[in-house]
Amino acid sequence: MHANQTLEGTPQARGREAEDIAAKHLLRAGVEIIARNLVLEGHELDIVGLDGGCLCFVEVRARKDNGVVDPLETITMPKVRRLRRGAELFLLYHGDNFAWEACRFDVIGITFEPTLELEWRKEAFEAC
Repeated sequence: MHANQTLEGTPQARGREAEDIAAKHLLRAGVEIIARNLVLEGHELDIVGLDGGCLCFVEVRARKDNGVVDPLETITMPKVRRLRRGAELFLLYHGDNFAWEACRFDVIGITFEPTLELEWRKEAFEAC
């Protein structure tokens, strides 16, 4: 995805904009969005969706510009552990509400400058 868009403002505003862009991209790809910005016992899940029979936990990472660090490379092992725990809690509290056969962790990296770029990495890391 490329466009001549930039976003001014705070990192929080950039993060919200990135999540909106990611959600729209997922919807266009046929993913049903179940939840956004869900917090369970202190563990935040940016986007939860259904992609066919697969329950997707999508972490959105954004950078203002395409500097040294790729947004997808900013996920540390402690972050992976928090995402896994958030997914476990989601399944515990809400798993029976949806028809799913498998689950996966995806990451969408968005860079705003010099042009808007989006990279969706499915199965970015193991579920367990």
